[in-house]
Amino acid sequence: MQTRATDERDGAVPHHGGSFELRVARRHVDLLRVSSALCPRTSTGR
Repeated sequence: MQTRATDERDGAVPHHGGSFELRVARRHVDLLRVSSALCPRTSTGR
């Protein structure tokens, strides 16, 4: 049953890859921002 649901979902959402990539990119930016805010010296003072 699980396989069938996945197949149906895949057909309904063919743009899943794009969405995932966008999500990852957004998360990466967020992490970078937080890191910079937490340790601005590491970014500025090289």
